[in-house]
Amino acid sequence: MRPARALLEYDVFAALDTVRVPVLALPAPDDPLHDCHAIVLQRVPGAPGHCYAGDHPVHSRARAGEFIAPLVARDRELEASSHA
Repeated sequence: MRPARALLEYDVFAALDTVRVPVLALPAPDDPLHDCHAIVLQRVPGAPGHCYAGDHPVHSRARAGEFIAPLVARDRELEASSHA
């Protein structure tokens, strides 16, 4: 099977039910996966989410601080829970 066809036929939503590692869903309104954000949060146990306003900051070095803020916050939550 060709890679592009395999990707199109892969059921990512079914795979979400098997995810057992920390996940942080980070879409923005311009993200093609934005409409799937609620599904990810429902299907991945304990997955928190953050939706950026406007364009996704991952595309701009000037917005690196905005991009990293929810990642740092989640890392701190995981670190605190591992010591509790």
